Amino acid sequence: MAKKRPYVSLSESESASGPNAAQILREYAENGCKLIFCHSGSFGEAIQEVAQEYPDVTSMWCGGQKKLAPNVGTYYERFYQSAYLAGIVAGSMTKTNRVAAVDPIADPQVMMAINAFARGMASVNPQARLYVLWVGSWYDPQKKRQLALGLIKEGCDIITHGSDSDATGGAAEETGTYFISSGSNTARFFPHVFLTGAVWNWEPIMTDIAKAVHVGTCAAQPGQDWWYGTKEGTGRDSRQVAKIAQELLALNPCVLHKDQLPAILI
Repeated sequence: MAKKRPYVSLSESESASGPNAAQILREYAENGCKLIFCHSGSFGEAIQEVAQEYPDVTSMWCGGQKKLAPNVGTYYERFYQSAYLAGIVAGSMTKTNRVAAVDPIADPQVMMAINAFARGMASVNPQARLYVLWVGSWYDPQKKRQLALGLIKEGCDIITHGSDSDATGGAAEETGTYFISSGSNTARFFPHVFLTGAVWNWEPIMTDIAKAVHVGTCAAQPGQDWWYGTKEGTGRDSRQVAKIAQELLALNPCVLHKDQLPAILI
């Protein structure tokens, strides 16, 4: 972002959405930050507490589900678009018609992605079934691995995930089960089983929001609610999942309509 927007000076805090979130937001505001990306859905209470104290500071809530204050916006990626394409790959590659997903919690964003994945599967393979188990948190590698191994033992020959751990990929590599990643490209870690994956790319949406705040046009965005998808360059796919999906659609006679895929891509 800083390369494309030379007026941007970046500062970053990790693990900031915990009990000290409000204090961290205040410190950024006091230090002169005019735009704060709160990159987690759990920032809601802290934003609501702090935002009105600093009306000249714009806070952007990732995955936010309501407008908390006039100077608060929301942003997210249409990750379901890439998830749909990944589902096409899974539905085309499964031999047992049993595909597994180990997901964190059933929040709206996770449900959008997993439902899109299932729809992608069904578009090429109506007999395939998606079996979902819930970790109950965003990060619990041990439990995630146990759930993944259990699903694989029950006959799932492709597995995907949606939480902040690569434990599912580790279980897949260990058992020789095809793996579809989510969030980042993990092909180098699981080279023997990695099929494809949807990759978060926050640069386009964050860069455009920063520009809008800088030139004073952020309020013109309807509801200050920003949603970017594959058309805008977010939700990039590792190993060109879109290309793979198109090739599978051309080969698979079970598809509903080939013209559905471009509708997902734009």
